[in-house]
Amino acid sequence: MRAFTPHYLSTGFAVSGQILPEFYQEIKQAGFKTIIINRPDGEQNEQPSSALLREACTAHGIKSVYLPTTMSLSPHIIADMHDALCQMPSPVLAYCASGTRSALLWCFACLHSPPFLTDNLTAPQDINEHISFILARTAQAGYNLNHIEAQLQHYASTQL
Repeated sequence: MRAFTPHYLSTGFAVSGQILPEFYQEIKQAGFKTIIINRPDGEQNEQPSSALLREACTAHGIKSVYLPTTMSLSPHIIADMHDALCQMPSPVLAYCASGTRSALLWCFACLHSPPFLTDNLTAPQDINEHISFILARTAQAGYNLNHIEAQLQHYASTQL
């Protein structure tokens, strides 16, 4: 059986691979107040449906947001992730198959509101330094996303 393993990108945000209904007691004990479901329903036959997992959230007093995404991130999905992070109670757990898509979304959302999403640390004002700061946070959590640096720079220059 797989274990629940959150990877913290900040004190208020963690990502993980697929969660299962039997993980919810542990998720609740870890203090998570919101779960963001980034994995689309039906991606694999054996994965639990988002409806089943949202019912488990409700049963455990955890808020949930269904925000499915593929590896192709649109400005709309990034904005929705940012809004969910700003509006939902923290700490927040986001999950997908491996945690990578959720970590990617966090990186892009951090460009919108760095202090809120990075533990209120003083983020660099220079966009290149800020992107390096975000990527260092993901690397510390076990997600090396340095290959998206140019995409983050492009997004920052065209969407912000």
